[in-house]
Amino acid sequence: MKIRKNGVYIDFQNDLVFLEADTVVLATGVQAKNELGQKIKSLVKEFYQIGDCVEPRDALAVIREGAEVGRVI
Repeated sequence: MKIRKNGVYIDFQNDLVFLEADTVVLATGVQAKNELGQKIKSLVKEFYQIGDCVEPRDALAVIREGAEVGRVI
């Protein structure tokens, strides 16, 4: 990855691709943050946690998890 003034170059399917961007955010050292969920889950009848509060993952995994919970509800 190479960050430039007007975007970033990324490796996508073995090709170097330029993505225009005003801002680039690097997400590193991720940890699950679920303190709030632990506090409120005893207050409601049904409670579902999804996303990075369970375990840091990529967006596709979290979207799939949200869809699965949506079907249960």
